[in-house]
Amino acid sequence: MKKLLTILGTMFFMCLFIHSDVMASSYTMTANKSSVTTGDSFTISLSASDMYIKFNSFTVSGPATITSSQPSDVDTGGRVTLTLKTTAAGSVTVKMTGTAARYDSAVVRDETISKSVTVSVKDAPKPVIDTRSKENKLSSLTIDQGVLSPTFSSSQTSYQVNVSGEVESITLGAKPIDSKASVSGTGKKSLSVGKNSFVITCTAENGSQLNYTITVNVDDSPIVFLDYDNQKYGFVRNLDGMIIPAGFEAFESKINGHDVTLYYSELLQVTIAYLQDESKEKSFYRLDNDEIIGEFEQVKIDNRIFTIVPIDNRYINREGLTFCKVMVNNYELDGWTYVDPLLKDYYQVYLMNSEGNINLYQYELTEGQLQILAPESQIEETNYYQIATIILSIVSLCSIAGIGYVIKFKK
Repeated sequence: MKKLLTILGTMFFMCLFIHSDVMASSYTMTANKSSVTTGDSFTISLSASDMYIKFNSFTVSGPATITSSQPSDVDTGGRVTLTLKTTAAGSVTVKMTGTAARYDSAVVRDETISKSVTVSVKDAPKPVIDTRSKENKLSSLTIDQGVLSPTFSSSQTSYQVNVSGEVESITLGAKPIDSKASVSGTGKKSLSVGKNSFVITCTAENGSQLNYTITVNVDDSPIVFLDYDNQKYGFVRNLDGMIIPAGFEAFESKINGHDVTLYYSELLQVTIAYLQDESKEKSFYRLDNDEIIGEFEQVKIDNRIFTIVPIDNRYINREGLTFCKVMVNNYELDGWTYVDPLLKDYYQVYLMNSEGNINLYQYELTEGQLQILAPESQIEETNYYQIATIILSIVSLCSIAGIGYVIKFKK
């Protein structure tokens, strides 16, 4: 019984030794692709685990050639590669032969090894030839207003057209050279003053496109005018860069039978228009019943916004004041200086505040302060003629009373 147990134990340890040897020593040979197309390359990788391999040869069967340097050996834990390029459809088999030395706990055993890998090679797909037409040029380009500049040419893709300010629309037409091509972007187009750009696209049968750009320049010269101060003021049509004053809203109106844009402030109860004079200087002007009553200007004084308004004629000539140009916070305004030299740092100006009230203001030069004049400091409605009338009335009453007293006394 004891001898039997000894035999069984020896066999058990032999089995463990054999199992451990098989599991520890190994090598692999794999391809990075199982299938390729003609002309493609693929790579063979070889690795060793717990062993050393000396390669004897690599043989290739099938339509492929080796394009890299052939590895000579690989040691345990290492990896080497071999690159091949296919030349035709078929099947490529790469076979490796070599001598391997296996490592284990007792002895190093050499042996001859052999391994192969097969890769399928397919024909490369044939390129698809697009037989569709690639013609994407126009044979004609037409307009119903103005003249194309330069003259149309199928290879010329940019054009200019100049039209008068009264033109409100233009119709664009185009035809392709190839009947299989399509055209987009034609038809009736609305115009605004200044530059108007339109693009007509010709699309070939194969989808390629060519764009033709037409820039229509509408003359922005005024066509509606108002007379003021012996000049003609035209409504500005090209409003690019124009900023509407704060508190004003645009609305459409008609003047001399034409549509124009005006601006109204509910708070100030003021209507203004953006006009240009005969020297093409542009500015806002106040309107009343479609007539210009003065330039609309706003100034910032003492951190407040004021509107410059025409001065009432009653205010111009006043005792103790000289009507002239005065500098108020770097603005040159119509105003008054005091005759009294002790008041040389004080001016008076006539302005409308942000609430729409028009007042006489006194400006103190050194501190830059603006104050509304007290009512008694404003133009008094009671002028010298009124005073004289009152005095004459009093004298007349006294005379009548005196005559009555004399008559009564005589009686």
